[in-house]
Amino acid sequence: VPLWPDQRQHTFFNLTPNTEYSLLLLADGAAKSTVT
Repeated sequence: VPLWPDQRQHTFFNLTPNTEYSLLLLADGAAKSTVT
């Protein structure tokens, strides 16, 4: 069972940069569509 927290933490830290990146892409797309 001690593996569980490490696994969850690892997945969380793996997902966080991807989420930030997709949020940046969404914000960029929203800004472009607003300008256009």
